[in-house]
Amino acid sequence: LAAIQSGGTYVNVHTATNGAGEIRGQLAVTAAIRTTLNARQEVPRPSGNVGRATGTFTGTVTKSGRNARLSWRLTFARLTGPAVAAHIHIGARGRAGGVAIALCGPCRSGVQRQNVTLRPNRVTALEAGRAYVNVHTGRNPGGAIRGQIAAVPLTVR
Repeated sequence: LAAIQSGGTYVNVHTATNGAGEIRGQLAVTAAIRTTLNARQEVPRPSGNVGRATGTFTGTVTKSGRNARLSWRLTFARLTGPAVAAHIHIGARGRAGGVAIALCGPCRSGVQRQNVTLRPNRVTALEAGRAYVNVHTGRNPGGAIRGQIAAVPLTVR
């Protein structure tokens, strides 16, 4: 298990033509993320007609050794205006925190997709459940909607 966790294992397919191995793939630990964004979770409380504002953040974290990548998708609707930015912040539930990963800005109202490399402190925050996603508007520069990311299991046991 330690070899898988450290990124030191791979799968190799051998054939008669290529006895040493024809194709190879490095093993990594992968975890799915999903959170629903709404105004009730945002700190401080957003202003305006935010009752119907909603969003969804989904992603996959792939960790191999000390390296990790996040592939994500963000959808949102019925905000208090155009989305000027969206981020992943490091912060506990019910508390505002600093920006850890810029997702988009300005953001197209609807679907955003991207891949990013994660620094070790961001991986630690995701594993501990101390990260959240929020979408900012001009009317709510501190955030219009927010979704806390549950602890992401990135350790092989």
